[in-house]
Amino acid sequence: VSPGFAADSTLVAATQDSLLYTSRDGGRSWNSIATDGVFTAVEFSDDLLSGEMWAASWGGGLQHSADGGNSFEPLALDDRWATDIDIRDDGLGPPEIWVTTATALHHSVDGGLGWTPVAVPLIPTFQTEVHYRKVISAPKDPDMIVLGTFEGLFESTDHGTTWQQSEITPPRYPRAVDVAPGFGTTGSQVFYIGYGMHLLHSADAGDSWDLRFDDFGSLSGYSLSVSPSFDTDSLVFVGTQHGVRRSNQAGKNWQTIDFGTTFEAKTNHIFGIAFSDQFAADGTIIATGNRTEFGGEKRAGVYRSTDRGVTWQGWVHDIDNPLGFAISPSFSSDSLVYLSTEFPGGIYESTDAGATFDTISNIPAHSLLPGPDFETTGQMFALSSTEDGLQWSQDRGRTWSFAGAGLEDAIPQNLAYVDGPADATLYVASTEGRGFFTSEDPAGAGWTPMNDEIGPVPDASTIALSPTFTEDGTLFAGNLEGMWRTTDRGNTWDLLSTVEVYDDARSQPWIVASGAWNRTPLAGTWNQTVTWASTPGARIEFPFHGIGLTLLGALGPQGGQARVWINGRLHSEIDTYAARVKPNRVIARVRGLHPRFHRLAVEVLDTRHPESTGSYIAVDGVAVDYR
Repeated sequence: VSPGFAADSTLVAATQDSLLYTSRDGGRSWNSIATDGVFTAVEFSDDLLSGEMWAASWGGGLQHSADGGNSFEPLALDDRWATDIDIRDDGLGPPEIWVTTATALHHSVDGGLGWTPVAVPLIPTFQTEVHYRKVISAPKDPDMIVLGTFEGLFESTDHGTTWQQSEITPPRYPRAVDVAPGFGTTGSQVFYIGYGMHLLHSADAGDSWDLRFDDFGSLSGYSLSVSPSFDTDSLVFVGTQHGVRRSNQAGKNWQTIDFGTTFEAKTNHIFGIAFSDQFAADGTIIATGNRTEFGGEKRAGVYRSTDRGVTWQGWVHDIDNPLGFAISPSFSSDSLVYLSTEFPGGIYESTDAGATFDTISNIPAHSLLPGPDFETTGQMFALSSTEDGLQWSQDRGRTWSFAGAGLEDAIPQNLAYVDGPADATLYVASTEGRGFFTSEDPAGAGWTPMNDEIGPVPDASTIALSPTFTEDGTLFAGNLEGMWRTTDRGNTWDLLSTVEVYDDARSQPWIVASGAWNRTPLAGTWNQTVTWASTPGARIEFPFHGIGLTLLGALGPQGGQARVWINGRLHSEIDTYAARVKPNRVIARVRGLHPRFHRLAVEVLDTRHPESTGSYIAVDGVAVDYR
């Protein structure tokens, strides 16, 4: 949009087929030109009369127009894969330009004639080849630059000389939430896992939480299921990158079951875990995931245990990147397992508990949910991010009909249901940006907004309903802010989580500033490892956004002493000596910070406790108070 739109009514729009459209009448009519590459961002000059425009082009580098966008010429940027551009033009000299490309940030002070690469402390992940995505200079503060990357958000307050990082997808981002059986009647236990956090547990319906991470041994969880007989067996399962974690003490202990070593196929992303309807008697669990190689193909892995998750057998199927998973509510008698894919679409059915699959439909779906009448009517629901949104089947997935009346302008993300009064069923759906909808139609149709106002939870990565939702109105929902709870059907919401954990095994955002830091296994820690150094002057840094943090590490007979710095200022000196090894202990606390970017640093000293036999500083992780 032109900065002078009120006067010139100018709009520009770039499309994926390498065309740039320009409108001079507020969008009523358009002219188009072919572009060199796909334009990913367009900037106007602040001098509206100059007709100057700049464009970042994927495949064409940086482009410049002197005639209001009628034609473009390339500028001398030796990188053709541009993703974003920011222009600062005060009219007093050549404009200043910031440009992101796939692998770098570039800066020009002479209108694009000369370029300087900007050093950013980014540690590239293997998950993408496009690391640098967006750049913005603050309108009222020329020294503040904000950089968006796949790996996180970086901020500079000194015109790009130094940078501080905060992750874009924070560990608090909930991937799954589940309530224990009996919630709302005989208990109040809730569990959830985050993007980079393992298991959080609440015994009081979410009012308080404890971290159950010790010996988890995986960077992240992808799925979570609480045993239907939890009251007697305390079993909790979490799906990880390479298998499942099993706890028979409600998350206080963990058994690692690594499907990558147990079976020939390397499995990844165990995104679904489900229990047999007769689990208390038959001990059967089904788990499913992808065999993933980045840049390669994703195949389905289905795994079955008949001894309550102690041992497993598994199969790999030629199904491309499955996202949806469900088992029959009467699995103990029919052995039905379902998988679905979204791109390309497909519904797959197994009649032998996951050993073999047949294609039964080609509709796209990222989620599957058998309905309450599945056993008698074959009722199933399928969710997708396509225009069809929500569909339902009455023949166990063979044919499908649109079931999203009322959801036409909303994309459903999650679907759940509970039994209501007089054997009625209440369906609840979270949507992308439109809040929550409910339906009492047996087909899950006839959707209406749950509330007049969308509220602070416009979308949700995961939801869980209280089994007595129709009476207590309790619903848990996760989004980028953390875990939320409503006890009045969404009229009001409480943000329950205020802490997020970064363990030492994460490559970001930890920064080794100096010296040699090594990672070594240690039982009893968050991720079964600590990162340590013993050379005086060795320094490790941790940029974060929040109001405080707790630093955890290991104490022991070889423990040394260190300085703790916050934002370049000495905060405290710590001593990590103990007569015996003590993992996962608080070694420093920082409180009372303003809610903004900060940087923690830990520096090994050349002093130690008189009884210590070393100078080791071992870091387990930090728990950040983000609000």
